[in-house]
Amino acid sequence: MLNPPSNEGSALAELIRSHRDIQTARTVEQASAQVPWYRTLADNTIRRMFTQDYQALAQTLESNDTATLRAYVVQTGEQRIKIGAPAESLIAVATLIEENVRWLIDRELGADPAAARDATRRVQIITKNIRMILSGINLRLLVNARPPPPQPTP
Repeated sequence: MLNPPSNEGSALAELIRSHRDIQTARTVEQASAQVPWYRTLADNTIRRMFTQDYQALAQTLESNDTATLRAYVVQTGEQRIKIGAPAESLIAVATLIEENVRWLIDRELGADPAAARDATRRVQIITKNIRMILSGINLRLLVNARPPPPQPTP
């Protein structure tokens, strides 16, 4: 779905972009500590993943283009699952990203409660969609991975 861009979305996207390095560093640290699969990856690999994730989030907030978000999440979700990431790990990290953006919103927009509420709501909607897309990918992969049911013997 393509919705018209909003000034609020653009401002939030710029906030995320301008703080992407600190957001990425926080998420790398948290994911490495809390999500076992991320402990198996090199720090620079995780950093690159999260940098791309924050960029995609900012781009979605700026454009309101959920179709592009869906394409990004499907592509990266499938790639990460194929290299061994459990879907639960990806969903957990989507939650960490949401929490880190909410931390940034509270820190940077806390003086304007209405703007902070709107920004938080926007991020929650997007990350909820991300988690639902990841759950759908996982379900599809699980269903396709099951052996066919046994055929009745004549």
